[in-house]
Amino acid sequence: MIIIWRGWGILVLLFGAVGTGAAGVLSHGNTVATGVGLAAAGAGIWFLGRWLNELAPKAAFAAAMEFRAQELRRIVDVGAYCFPGLPAPQSYDEALAQSEEQLALESAQARPAYFNKHTFFFVPMQYLGLVLGAGALMVVISGLIIR
Repeated sequence: MIIIWRGWGILVLLFGAVGTGAAGVLSHGNTVATGVGLAAAGAGIWFLGRWLNELAPKAAFAAAMEFRAQELRRIVDVGAYCFPGLPAPQSYDEALAQSEEQLALESAQARPAYFNKHTFFFVPMQYLGLVLGAGALMVVISGLIIR
C-alpha cells in the first residue's frame, strides 16, 4: 500500500501509532485505555493541523497580500498602472479601482497555495484528527461492551 502525504501530513500516522501503541503497552492491552490514547492522538493532530493549515498561513497570506497592495498602490501613485487586458485608466481614481480589482483577483488565485498544504491521503490534517477521535470513541465503546 502506498502512503500519500503532503507537507507534515505523515504526522497523522505517527501520532496515531504512538498514541495508540503507548496507551496499549502501558495499560497491558486494555481496549479502553487504547481508545483514550487514540483520542489523545486525534486531539494532537487536530490542534497541530489547525496551526499548520489555517493559523500560521493566515499571517503569511495577509503579509503577502499587504505587500502586493502596497506595490500596486506605488504603481498607481506614479501613474504607471494599467490593468492587464484593458486600456490605460483615464484618472487616478479609475487606476485605483482597477488596482483593487486586480488585487482581489490575485488574492483569490493565491489563497489555495497558502492554506491546507499538510495532508494525509489528500485530507487536511485537522480533519483527520476528528476521524481519529471518532475511531477512539468506537474503540472505547467496544471496549466497554465486550469485556
